[in-house]
Amino acid sequence: IYAEYGWETSSLTSEQIDQRNVFLGVHIASDMDGIGPDKGVAWIYKDSFDALVKKLLNAMMTNDHFFVTLGGHSAAAGHGNNFFQSYMMQFHDVMEPVFDRLGMVLVTANLAQGGMGTLQAVLAGVDVYGEKDFMVWDSSMTEKGALQDVFGRMMLLSGHR
Repeated sequence: IYAEYGWETSSLTSEQIDQRNVFLGVHIASDMDGIGPDKGVAWIYKDSFDALVKKLLNAMMTNDHFFVTLGGHSAAAGHGNNFFQSYMMQFHDVMEPVFDRLGMVLVTANLAQGGMGTLQAVLAGVDVYGEKDFMVWDSSMTEKGALQDVFGRMMLLSGHR
């Protein structure tokens, strides 16, 4: 994976490896850190991380399903490619054995769609996206500005079936 992003370990100095680890690491941010999408490829707010931990622990203790759902544009949906090569399906292939070992059933849904964006679907909330424990938004190629915030807020408000 490192080689795909131009960070192959064998060709890097120790300083470049440190830069890679910062760039590709998961950053846990408070509201005031100023950490966001420009600080690396993965970040999550502290409160969101704590809620995710609780959801995962609950699913482990109850041997329950854990739903990971993607809403996004056509590139996220995998249009023009094999659907099973889309990153949500690759996530499922990698993580399903881990979830299984921990006693959970991982349900991954790639509900991205081309030609519309996510605003129309998110207004229908649970009727389109179904049950979700972790929601992923990948529509920045076609939707700019406050739409990511609208998506997040509507997902929080929509609840479960």
